Amino acid sequence: MDPATTKAADVALGVASRAAEPLWRKATGENDVVKRLIGQVKRTAEANLNESYEFWDWHKDSALEPMLRRLVEGRVAVDDGLIDQLAKAIAARMTRTRAERALVVATELARTVVHEYPDALADLKDPSSTASATRKLDRLEAMVVENAAAAGIASTSRRLQDAMLRGPIEAIGGADRLDRADQLEASGDLLKAAEVRFDLADDLATAGMPELAEDVVQSGADLAVRAGERKLAIAKLETVAWDRVERGSRLAISAAHALQQLGSAAASSIEAASNWPDDLPWNLERLRIATNGDQSDDRARLALLELCLLSDDHETLAELTADTSWNPRTAELASALAKVDALELDPAVDDAQVDAAWLKLSTWIDTRLDDSAQGLAWARRGYSLGHRGDIEGCVAAYERAIAAWLKAPDGFGAAADAFFSLANVQSRAGQFVPELFERSKVARALPDHKDEPVTVARQLRWQAASCQLDGDIADARWYALMAWRIYRSVGSLEGERLVGRQLAEVYAAGNEPAPALQLSAIVGDRKVAATRCTDVRQDQLVRALPFSRAPWIRAVSYSVLATLGASTPRELLDVWEPHLIADASTDLVNLMSPTDARAARDALPGVFLALTDQGRPEALSLLDAEIAEPTHFTYTERAVQALQHATDLGLIDRRSALIDLLLDERGAELNLDLHWFGKLAASEEWRVRFVDSAADGSTRALSVLSLGPSDAELPESVTAHLGARVDHWLESLRPDPDVRGVQRYDMAPAYEQLAAMARFVDVKRRERVEEVLWNVVDDPRRSEIERSSALNGLGNMLSAISSTRRTAWRPRIQAYAAGNYVPTDADLPVGGPFSRVRIQTDALGLFGAAAIRFLTRESDGPKDALRELVEAALVATNTNVRRAGWRAMAQGLSTADLEPANGLVDGDAAVRKSALAWYVAKYHRPGLDRLVPLLSDPSPAVRLQLAFEAQRLNAFDVLMALAWRDPDAYIRIWASQRLRCLPSS
Repeated sequence: MDPATTKAADVALGVASRAAEPLWRKATGENDVVKRLIGQVKRTAEANLNESYEFWDWHKDSALEPMLRRLVEGRVAVDDGLIDQLAKAIAARMTRTRAERALVVATELARTVVHEYPDALADLKDPSSTASATRKLDRLEAMVVENAAAAGIASTSRRLQDAMLRGPIEAIGGADRLDRADQLEASGDLLKAAEVRFDLADDLATAGMPELAEDVVQSGADLAVRAGERKLAIAKLETVAWDRVERGSRLAISAAHALQQLGSAAASSIEAASNWPDDLPWNLERLRIATNGDQSDDRARLALLELCLLSDDHETLAELTADTSWNPRTAELASALAKVDALELDPAVDDAQVDAAWLKLSTWIDTRLDDSAQGLAWARRGYSLGHRGDIEGCVAAYERAIAAWLKAPDGFGAAADAFFSLANVQSRAGQFVPELFERSKVARALPDHKDEPVTVARQLRWQAASCQLDGDIADARWYALMAWRIYRSVGSLEGERLVGRQLAEVYAAGNEPAPALQLSAIVGDRKVAATRCTDVRQDQLVRALPFSRAPWIRAVSYSVLATLGASTPRELLDVWEPHLIADASTDLVNLMSPTDARAARDALPGVFLALTDQGRPEALSLLDAEIAEPTHFTYTERAVQALQHATDLGLIDRRSALIDLLLDERGAELNLDLHWFGKLAASEEWRVRFVDSAADGSTRALSVLSLGPSDAELPESVTAHLGARVDHWLESLRPDPDVRGVQRYDMAPAYEQLAAMARFVDVKRRERVEEVLWNVVDDPRRSEIERSSALNGLGNMLSAISSTRRTAWRPRIQAYAAGNYVPTDADLPVGGPFSRVRIQTDALGLFGAAAIRFLTRESDGPKDALRELVEAALVATNTNVRRAGWRAMAQGLSTADLEPANGLVDGDAAVRKSALAWYVAKYHRPGLDRLVPLLSDPSPAVRLQLAFEAQRLNAFDVLMALAWRDPDAYIRIWASQRLRCLPSS
């Protein structure tokens, strides 16, 4: 879409909004939504559009309103004559624009008003409900946001656009072709220029930059349209649009609008497939209409199958897959799996029939399909069996999926997801499998591919989380539902759990308690579901609870009913089918049998709430059994939940038992104390228990307390134990002259723990610790890991040492931070860069930054030495030292008259990032010429820092460039969200 058309779309929506305002007021009963929408259009026009005041002024003329209102209400014929009439009326009012330019722009505005919005607005004439009208308004507002972003990027300077594209294109060796395309366009050979751009797009996609490739395809399609090759442009844009649909990108909607203007038959199905979260039934019907006929696109048929599967519409699935002429010709597997899913979802079909159909299908899958397709098929089978409650069959199916995906190219991410689905279903069913822990470490190490569906779904979840944090519930719901569709299509129980929990929070934040409760039950969140059930109307409760055969869903639904039975008057239970309350008690008691103890712990909160209401003693006995469990993280968490329920119900006070559990020395290697201490620290009683345990010599309690702030007041008994431990460690760390050169990797973590404890002991012991740590740092015969740990420990002690010791440390710290430290040991090489001392670079960077901060905080420190320190750090050979110097500069910790070299072109990305922060802090509003090269910086960290600084400076053009063109999805998402925070947006 060219800039003029984009601007026309935005402003035409404002015009149509004003004309349709009475209709919306009638539909919604209030005008708040309309005001919000019109205000958004106005702010967008004023901030982003060239000639914005002209565009905003002309439609205020009351003489135009009757014509626009008749158009919106469908009372005038839409033809070229109407477009000309409206264009002339608009152009006559654009008094500050040249006449020929005004007529061109006015014609675009008129064409957009006539063709783009009347259909959408006509639906609002007689809305069936307020909610329906509001959803349609939300869709229109989404169009405004999309078009505003497109207008913003189109209004960015040509040089900025070239800079954004040239970096990635140069990386693939395509700069010459880009220049050739520009030359061909300038010479009038538009079709050849389009073909060159299409070739460039193919290379960008092959290099792993599909989003940038799509932008290049769109620019090539514009050239093809101008050259008269409309069919070629439509074919290219349809491919782009469907790729965006598969990724869940909202840009697919704008691509559908562009195709609609070109007259593409696929525009309607693309829009329905990309915008279904706004209104699933309506878009399902649109897809059904679009896929009727032999000429419909296979991708539209696949989208329809996925949406039917997502809505559990087994009747439509069965109807569609029964017609062999309708099934997608290029995706036989999707159609075959949908046929089995239709049987699985049909309550009238028993399991034996479904298993027979799958057995027949699996023979074809295992003998005819490649590894990737086999993995997908078996994962879908595992998902279905998991929801059926067949845990053994589910695990076996996921094992088959893992084996197939590990053999497939770019299938590691899917294999890892299948493993976590397997582990998820086993843990939620109460099965404890020790080897899962070791396998999980391998699964987490498997690399994923950016184009894998599970990777795309994860990015959509991140987008949903970002929108939710910004308070944009509608967008959060949209992105989360898109992720849910992908996870459902690939058969991921783990993905369903993650996005289901996220989507439940989104629904709850949007004041939709029934779907929030349903999703909480599906993912097995007992406590959350029990809380949310009180917000659901009584006549909706039973319909909201999913009574699935999956044990985790069944247990949650029963727990919710048991909760209501314990807290609600008996006369209300008739609404919720009272027999379910009795079934809940029976099920929960059976879960407590010795043969299924793990399942009992899965349903533990529900057990308490159900059984205590009936006065059953099993609740307390189960609590005692849970406390007696070894301190494994998962079961400790459940024990905490159980103890909390018991305390809330007034049954028994077991808080002391919980503290004993956390202080149990048997589980010290799991560091449970560190995880839970933060949650328990708010309780004075629990903090006192930790202090008391530390006073008695508990190593776990001492470890926790030693990690606190150095100014924390600890009893003398605790500091005495810490002193004794310091003495013991100093003795154990004493070097043996016979084994001085041995690499003692096992002792490396001890140095940092020793330094943490030394902050609370007397000065004499602390000085001994300092001496030991300095000896380790200066000894090149120690391992790099040991010396790095000792250096980190010294850095942690900076805030606790005396002023006298700090004075003694200053020359040493200056030498380390400057990167030219010369050891005094005669056995070591004299002079040369700091790298000869072989301190690990990461530790050096941390220590260098701490050293610079320490020296600049010293008010009595020598100013000349400070100046020399910063100058030396900025030109040091070690990159982490240079980075520390630039960070000090950015924080204003240097002398005012210092003018260092420019670090924006440093060879190290971390240095460029820190130098960028200094550059912006010094010049406040840096020129675009200095920041443009950083838009194509190869380091994502540098580009993200550029986004931070652009937000601070309200640099709209830079943020817009990053939001639309950056190859990293996270940076694009972050920049897009920050655009809304700018005053001008």
